[in-house]
Amino acid sequence: MAETVLARFGHESPLREVNEIEQSLKAERSEGQQRLFQPRYAKPLLLAAMIAAFNQLDGINAVIYYTADIFRMAGADKTSALMQSVIVA
Repeated sequence: MAETVLARFGHESPLREVNEIEQSLKAERSEGQQRLFQPRYAKPLLLAAMIAAFNQLDGINAVIYYTADIFRMAGADKTSALMQSVIVA
């Protein structure tokens, strides 16, 4: 079945292609799965968690949400306040 599909897509030797696919799948299965929480992944995981926490704790989302209101209270008209909030974001 796979040979027929590969031949339809124009592969020169579909049988060889199927054999290569099977070998790569066998090699992938034999390697097994790696665990995510390993010592070598500690630094990237820690950095990712710290960046995510900082993003939530710094409050920038609230500031960006209210920038148009803040600029309007400072005296800017509505379109100018919206444009300034786009620039800040």
